[in-house]
Amino acid sequence: MSDGDAYRIRLLGVDCPERDQPFGDTATDFTREFCGDQLLTAIVEGKDRYGRHLAWIKVGDKDLSQELLRAGLAWHFKKYNDDAELAALENEARDGRVGLWSASDPVSPWDWREQ
Repeated sequence: MSDGDAYRIRLLGVDCPERDQPFGDTATDFTREFCGDQLLTAIVEGKDRYGRHLAWIKVGDKDLSQELLRAGLAWHFKKYNDDAELAALENEARDGRVGLWSASDPVSPWDWREQ
């Protein structure tokens, strides 16, 4: 990837709420604020069936997927990722009822998309 070009990226390790889903706009706003106008590092591991780059996004030493989980704004996408640290971050947010976990019965994005 080169400087100044735009790419569609699918974050690895997590699935965030859809925009029309509770906490969807909050997750989008969090991501915009996290990334800001800073230099990002995308660690690309391939493409998905929609042509999006599958990547880990770093700002400095912080990982966007980890920060979304820590803020309770994403599910660990266990179907495609078995990272124990990501699983632990989701569990901590669940236990602390942080972000979307404060809702009585949060619906995963993959179930939301099927509705």
